[in-house]
Amino acid sequence: TLLWNTKHNKNRKGNSKTMKNHIFICFEGVDGSGKTTLAKLLAEDLHAQYYYSPPEILLSIRSQIQRYDLAVRFQYYLLGNFIASEEVKKMVKKTPVVVDRYVYSTLVFHLPMMSKEMSEILLPDHIVHVTASWDTIEHRLSQRANRQKGEELPYLQAVAQQYERLFSGLNNVISIDTTSETPLASLRRIKDRLRR
Repeated sequence: TLLWNTKHNKNRKGNSKTMKNHIFICFEGVDGSGKTTLAKLLAEDLHAQYYYSPPEILLSIRSQIQRYDLAVRFQYYLLGNFIASEEVKKMVKKTPVVVDRYVYSTLVFHLPMMSKEMSEILLPDHIVHVTASWDTIEHRLSQRANRQKGEELPYLQAVAQQYERLFSGLNNVISIDTTSETPLASLRRIKDRLRR
């Protein structure tokens, strides 16, 4: 399964520099950590294509899918990852790509249901794992007009532990804590790490 294949450079199928010309970066983290803000800023700064996942073609049914059990939701997000992977494969030939949530979110939210089919998904060159203190996350989420059921802190804390577990053995993860800095300061740190 992908969890074990992501001991990263062991199986980056189709991800060699001969297969694509530009960098592919994904942002991961719990809701309210600052992922979307930083992903958009980095995409703008790099003149990259910003890509929100799940793909646009699936967004119209997302709210209906949330009413179903875990197995159906997992298949929905899995399909979204395959579509995103195919779209990113095309984009990355022309421009850098920054993805806001990707296969790693699917894994940590649906870890018990992983399957071997996910091993075909294109993996990013870098993963930007965005975190913040739980007080900061709670404050940010409280500012949202329509806070979702999946944005409750105990659930997000469990998801954060899965991210830590998933990313612990990877050498391409850039961890950014957004608790005490502006988005632009976080962006500078991300860019510094990407230059290394």
